[in-house]
Amino acid sequence: MNKKFEYKFGDKFGDLTFLEEDFHEKEVTGFQKYRKALVQCFCGRKFITRISGLKNGNTTSCGCKRKDGLLKRITRHNMSASSEYASWEAMKARCLNPKNKFYSNYGGRGIKVCERWLDFKNFINDMGNKPSKDYSIDRIDVNGNYCPENCKWSDRYTQDRNRRTNVKFVINGESKILMDISKEYNLHQQTIRDRISKGMTIEEAVSKSYKYTKK
Repeated sequence: MNKKFEYKFGDKFGDLTFLEEDFHEKEVTGFQKYRKALVQCFCGRKFITRISGLKNGNTTSCGCKRKDGLLKRITRHNMSASSEYASWEAMKARCLNPKNKFYSNYGGRGIKVCERWLDFKNFINDMGNKPSKDYSIDRIDVNGNYCPENCKWSDRYTQDRNRRTNVKFVINGESKILMDISKEYNLHQQTIRDRISKGMTIEEAVSKSYKYTKK
């Protein structure tokens, strides 16, 4: 008679943690019944598997490492050196890596990457290729997450216009950001800032000419 192996919560099997035996899941093959358990992978996924697979070492993860390895093999000869792949890696780093210098503005304030986009194949299928290397990933709602419905490829000008730090001015009854005012009046943004810092209204800053005195 085979000895019944007992496991307790927290026991480790490779990248898997034993949670509990699943007495309601008995798989019958021929005349054999297989004991099963609920386990959790290091990636966070929970699933039910045969206890015999844990015991003999055949089951050590949910398969996520195999998926990651496949993705790396696919992209190594396809898009791993592409601008799109670099944008994808940077997006994840900003949201998932607390050591990233931009984390405080993204992951640190709750911006997430949707689960679907943790797989590069899904990301590129949803976003498509960039119109050019000058484009980068842009969130339509700057306080929203990175997901298909909230992202698009945008050029630098469009990205800059969408920054949450943009200051708006009411000029001639319309609310506009400094970038648009600068373009409309053909004045450098810093010139307008300097004039406003000296007490001018926005209307004065874009219309008043300075008289420079030669020293």
